[in-house]
Amino acid sequence: MTQGPNGHASQLLDRAFQELVPLVRSPDPLRSLISGLDALVRVSSLHPDLATLDPFRSQTLNEMLVGYAPLVYISTDFEISEAAAALGLEAASGLLTEQADDLLTERLLHTMLLVTELRKCLARKELERRGNHFVKSSNAWKLYAAQKPDGDYLQ
Repeated sequence: MTQGPNGHASQLLDRAFQELVPLVRSPDPLRSLISGLDALVRVSSLHPDLATLDPFRSQTLNEMLVGYAPLVYISTDFEISEAAAALGLEAASGLLTEQADDLLTERLLHTMLLVTELRKCLARKELERRGNHFVKSSNAWKLYAAQKPDGDYLQ
């Protein structure tokens, strides 16, 4: 039995809800943010009027998202400013409450930009945690570092 578009959209909205609502208690808020916002982008692409898909979850997420900007700032080790986080989270919030309009694509794109920045922060943190051995042994890195005095390609 295959699911219709609304069934898949409901599952994605459920995933966003499960990741984003308990975010402040998450052992890894950065991964939860990425997973939840990614699900929100995908569900918005399938069902642009999320307020009608599941009014309770849409409203609950909407009320919480904008308040997460300080958590983004802290969980990214201050790499993403609160202002930049607030913009992306406001765009994500608009996906939940606004009817499809001329700004839908821009809301999606701003949310996707935030997710991309969160992924970059996660990748940098993970590489640092692991010691970044690949870069240190890479011939390309040695050539790059010889040309760039600070040697930090990850910025």
